[in-house]
Amino acid sequence: MAHEILAAKLCELDQKIGRLHSRIRLCETEDPEEIRRELDSLRRECQVERGALRDRMRFSRSRTAARIAGTFDQIAEILERARQEGTLPEEMLPEERILLAEYMLDFALQSADEALLASLEAIEGQLSWEAAGSPLPGQAREGQTVSNENETKEANFL
Repeated sequence: MAHEILAAKLCELDQKIGRLHSRIRLCETEDPEEIRRELDSLRRECQVERGALRDRMRFSRSRTAARIAGTFDQIAEILERARQEGTLPEEMLPEERILLAEYMLDFALQSADEALLASLEAIEGQLSWEAAGSPLPGQAREGQTVSNENETKEANFL
């Protein structure tokens, strides 16, 4: 199960990286008005995705995800305060903006490495659990029953 979930997320990441490449290439060749339209579109997109991610993490059964959501909110607040104070990115010199973008891409790379580490640990944990013959939480061994919201179901294993 973990493999399928992670594979879907990797496909989503591949699509995002592809769009990142194409948008950067587009902005290198387009006129300033087209770049402004692309910026507006991307800002709206980021705002929607940020909210959706925040909601998913807040309502996750994982306490760690909820803590990460809180940290994510803190980072967003820091960036918003910096924008309101005029220190990001409108008053920055072009070189400062490029450095900021470079560091943010470095953070994204580090996040990808951390995601890989967490993914491999999750897969290893699942494989170890299965090798020990233990059912995953919410599953049962053959002949056992699983209680799910006051409804009992017979586990059918081949």
